[in-house]
Amino acid sequence: TLVMKARNYALSKGFRFFHSKAYYESVAPYLPFIEAFDKEMNPLLRSKMEERKEDSPEYQRNAMFYDFTQRIKNLAKKNKLFVFFDDIQWIDSSSLKLLHYLIENLRDYPILFICTYREEEMRSVLKDVLYKMKREKLYVDIKLNELKYSEVKEISERMTMREIPNKVANRIYHYSGGNPLFVKELINELGEKLEDTSLLNGSIPDLIKSVVERRLDMLNAQEKKVVKFGAVCGYRVDPDILERAMGIDEMELVDAIEHISEVEIWKEDKTGFYTFKERVIRNHIYKKMSGLNRKVLHRKIANAMEEIRYGDESYLSEIAFHFANGGMPNKAYKYFVDAAELAKRVYAYEDAVEIYKKAEKLSIEYDKKERIYSELGAVYEIIGEYENAISYLKKAHKIANNKGDRKKMAEYLERMGSIFDQIGEVDKVKEIYEKALDLIDENNALASKLYLNIAWLYLRRSRFEDAIKYANQGAEIVVSNHYKKEEADTYHVLGTIYTNMRVFDKAEEYLKRAMKIREEKNDLYGLSTDHNNLGALYDNMGRLDDALSEYKSALEILEKIGYIYQSKAIVLTNIGNIYAKRGNLQKAVEYYLMNLSISEKVGDWFAMMLAYMNIGTVYAMGGVLGESQWYFKKALKIAAKQDERESIADIYKSLGNIHYFRGELDSALKKYNKAMEIYEQ
Repeated sequence: TLVMKARNYALSKGFRFFHSKAYYESVAPYLPFIEAFDKEMNPLLRSKMEERKEDSPEYQRNAMFYDFTQRIKNLAKKNKLFVFFDDIQWIDSSSLKLLHYLIENLRDYPILFICTYREEEMRSVLKDVLYKMKREKLYVDIKLNELKYSEVKEISERMTMREIPNKVANRIYHYSGGNPLFVKELINELGEKLEDTSLLNGSIPDLIKSVVERRLDMLNAQEKKVVKFGAVCGYRVDPDILERAMGIDEMELVDAIEHISEVEIWKEDKTGFYTFKERVIRNHIYKKMSGLNRKVLHRKIANAMEEIRYGDESYLSEIAFHFANGGMPNKAYKYFVDAAELAKRVYAYEDAVEIYKKAEKLSIEYDKKERIYSELGAVYEIIGEYENAISYLKKAHKIANNKGDRKKMAEYLERMGSIFDQIGEVDKVKEIYEKALDLIDENNALASKLYLNIAWLYLRRSRFEDAIKYANQGAEIVVSNHYKKEEADTYHVLGTIYTNMRVFDKAEEYLKRAMKIREEKNDLYGLSTDHNNLGALYDNMGRLDDALSEYKSALEILEKIGYIYQSKAIVLTNIGNIYAKRGNLQKAVEYYLMNLSISEKVGDWFAMMLAYMNIGTVYAMGGVLGESQWYFKKALKIAAKQDERESIADIYKSLGNIHYFRGELDSALKKYNKAMEIYEQ
């Protein structure tokens, strides 16, 4: 009621109103946003599902969030916006991430977000996000406390249009606990016998139960059956599903729904579905049913959804939920996996985890369990929860071991090794890779990949001879088996090793070999990386024109592919560096700014910081000290927020240089001392 009053007032002031709610059973990614912003969200999701996937998943998701935010900004330029989300205690994790992103990035736009939630039903993920948002001062929490005695008395008198004696008001206040819903139901329960407070002898649950039963008694047998099916459907009821699941005549169902709504059990929402007017009604009806009855109805609803909503991916998790509760675990598994795959395609990785975990609880055979564990390992790696990723890969490895599947065991070890590499536990990595090699025939693609992984490991430690040894072992396998893609990858690694060794002729030879294969196979992304690395090679050799030509070839390919944000940002920076070395500072800034734009879009704070530092450096080289100082201060703000200590020191040193060139020696000394203090730490 409060929100609707605010809505009416906002509409009178020229706002546009968008609203939706979260649903208890649904893990359909971004459903509240799809319902509230259909024209803005659906085309975006469709386009994102068709993109190339060479970028990191986090970059892809941030880019989608950025694009959606731009669409909301465009709406806000035409009208002020009022966005209302109800019941966010049940909101899916990806929608919650998007909501946080929007609120953080739309602070300067005329948009009011109002979200309601029940504190007692909050999930930990909502608590975590609210905690972060409170620290960032992104929202104000308004608690709807219990009504005071005077307010209960006033509401009671308004509802009954008569004066309520204090004795009666006290009794209603005591039994309702100041809850507006209970106040309303108690007054309805008393009816004309308002002053007979002896009727209020039960507990609140008993009183609510009697209210529900009183409403149900107003229904005939067929209507009660419809309500039962609806309670099993969930808090939101689709009439088409009811018709198919019950095998009922359409007009009979319409008549039943109309009467059910008249007695205030259901109400119609804006989508044409029906929701229970109060949650307690649905909960009471559902819990009152026997376990067997619920199981049979869940199965009927699942079958009806499968028939009617076939091809509508937004129903996948609901169909899985009903099959799981209907005692059909293998059917549930299929739909849970499909729902999780959909979530991953639209970068809803936390939702994918939640769905896979529901599938994990099913009574299914080991092969299916193994796949669930493997997928959970992959998704946890994407979202950076590396301990969980390794834990699930170990479970998958255990099942593969019990089956005697040595190839799968090696694959899981390779993935675990890669994760340990990412988190810096390099001492474990080589041991894990070698265990994997012991499990498999060395003459296959996985073995070559493991050798290349070990080569990269040694390259990063500057143990170049060992890196070459393992890369060559990988090369022998791929050449003898004609694995062309892997052969190109191997030559690329060897070219990179020899570049680091400054053996430029061999580096150039191997990179050009990789390019030749990729051109034959039309591997555009791989070809772009070869051009970029060849550019870096020529840059090291001082052949700046050749380096620029290679970098621009890489950029041209990436533009043709589209959406490769991370690689494109790297190439743009490299081009900017070449122009800076040639003294063309204006061009250098132009490319750094393009890199900055991409980095902002994908939320790569480290790349943004480096872009600001690069631009600041170029302006300092050109003597434009005011601009230089502005960009370094932007970089400092990011570095301080992320506690990037070494970068903070570098920036203070650069700011000190600016003060020094201006002759502001005291200020320069302060900045240099700050830099020294951090370097020493």
